[in-house]
Amino acid sequence: QAVSGVAFIITDVFVGVLVDKYNPKILILLTNLLSALVNFGGAIFVNSNQPQTLLLIVTTFSLNIMLAINYPSVKALVPSVIKSNKIQRFNAISNTIYGFASILAPLICGILLSLGKLSFNQFLLVNGLLFLFAALINNRI
Repeated sequence: QAVSGVAFIITDVFVGVLVDKYNPKILILLTNLLSALVNFGGAIFVNSNQPQTLLLIVTTFSLNIMLAINYPSVKALVPSVIKSNKIQRFNAISNTIYGFASILAPLICGILLSLGKLSFNQFLLVNGLLFLFAALINNRI
């Protein structure tokens, strides 16, 4: 969690300017693609039997930097995709879903990992595929 916090603090310094200067849709697409690459790299290089702490920290740090850029980019894009009288409801629903996903995703992953149904490398591969899927969806919006 400390790695996540540091990534957010470092990124917060410039993310507002980044989102204002560049097209949020492009930033969302790029952060999803880079997150997919980070996950695929982790799936290739992380040894599940002897996880390398530094590699796990770099992977976590990189993914959190992408998230710190992605989230404000999505928020900046909302007014151009959602009608103004629906934005408050959309934000409430999306924040609720994000909150549940933040709890359920690690819980489900932890259960699958502890039961041996999924290796850490497989988790990273699936996570990378989900980021690619998100990039494809975002590209269609």
